[in-house]
Amino acid sequence: MPKSLRLAILTLSTLAGAVLVGCSAERHSATRGDGRGIVPAEAKLARWSAESVNLQCSSGDCPDGVGAVIFVNDLPGGGQELSRCTATLVAVDRILTNGHCGREFEPTRVIFFFRAGGKTLNKAVGPRLFHAFGFAKDEEGISEDLSLYQLREPATEATPLKISRKTPVELENPVLYVVNQAMEGRLMTDLVVKRKECTVRPHQPVFLGGAEDRGVGLSLFDCEIVEGNSGSPVFTGGDFTTVQAVLNSVYFFAAGGKSVERFFKLFEKIPSTLSGDFAMANRVHCLNIADLPEAEFGCPIRHLDELMFDPLRTAATQAVDELQQGIPDGPVVWSYDLYPLNLERTIPGLIPGLEFKREARGLVFAAKPLCVRFGTATGVVPAAPSASYTFFQSELGEPVRRLQEKFSMRAEVEILSDGTYSVKLAGSANVQVYVMPNYAVPVCTGGELEASQAALPDDLKYFLAD
Repeated sequence: MPKSLRLAILTLSTLAGAVLVGCSAERHSATRGDGRGIVPAEAKLARWSAESVNLQCSSGDCPDGVGAVIFVNDLPGGGQELSRCTATLVAVDRILTNGHCGREFEPTRVIFFFRAGGKTLNKAVGPRLFHAFGFAKDEEGISEDLSLYQLREPATEATPLKISRKTPVELENPVLYVVNQAMEGRLMTDLVVKRKECTVRPHQPVFLGGAEDRGVGLSLFDCEIVEGNSGSPVFTGGDFTTVQAVLNSVYFFAAGGKSVERFFKLFEKIPSTLSGDFAMANRVHCLNIADLPEAEFGCPIRHLDELMFDPLRTAATQAVDELQQGIPDGPVVWSYDLYPLNLERTIPGLIPGLEFKREARGLVFAAKPLCVRFGTATGVVPAAPSASYTFFQSELGEPVRRLQEKFSMRAEVEILSDGTYSVKLAGSANVQVYVMPNYAVPVCTGGELEASQAALPDDLKYFLAD
């Protein structure tokens, strides 16, 4: 394969644009034109004190254990550098939030704020007992993003919530409690716990964020998520004593951009669950966390390239097997070739004469003679099948394989008197004859077909990457 086609797989953080929503800040809260978000880093205040923080509940039904964790960096000469996430009291002396929270700077102190008895209370936060923050070059929404902190003194004033160890019966209409900045309040001082009602779809391709997909991430639709909401607890089935998931990121697909458009080309039809914005939460009910009982069912943690390209690898491997069936032994060893495909489709609009175009990304798989066995004077491979397929992913993420053409092909090899090889490919549609010097003829030495099949995953990766 030409080296120019050997491109690295792009992670979805460059394709789709996840935004970690943990840090509330005044600056660095921008979104690039290609749909990728920039995580806000910090807020700097001249005067701030823990005693001035006021945490309210806008709905009147907020669980006592939901609050804000603020990471503080006391600056030389006065003032503080602050970042904030939502956190949940899950034991009398422990809080649960996201693994990416507090990573903007090295804090000099960390404080947890919560409500109990109609008052705002706070506790100093001590060491981190458990930390999981994804994988190198992997995607925020489909990898672990959790931290468990020890409080320096027990929060006996509030009732701790439980971390679920079992898959919930109902996931379709989750409720979140998030901590936001009060609309007209002082930054990092006037905060409010808000109730958010979201929806979950049964299935979601690539992210496996549907209720029935059992991926690490749970995709949340139809609810607005803003900075500072990372770490928010997700409840289901009307049970507000047990945390089923923890919010950690938002994907802005609706804005489009070059990266998002390139990602969409992998699909025959843009999935409805990827056409708009959505948030992602870690399903804690299937993740093992330090000092907790083992989860009843584990979430299979898979990497992005597997989730995106496995359906196409599977379909192409099946096509290889089909191609090899029925090809008798002869001087020509058959294999396959792969070609990237970019289609521009003209789609009629609702109004006559109004049309629009959409590009689609695919892969053409075609038969080819791989090599010639050395020393055969003349040989014929009768009626060897040859097929060309095009691959896409369906709206549900399943492989789509379309047969482009199928015809009988004969391959004849002859060593001519001058030492050159004549290879004739006679198909139903055309006849091609190649005359090559013997030093230029690919000669089989054994294992070529097996080697080409073993290289299929890498070949697919290179062709589909860009």
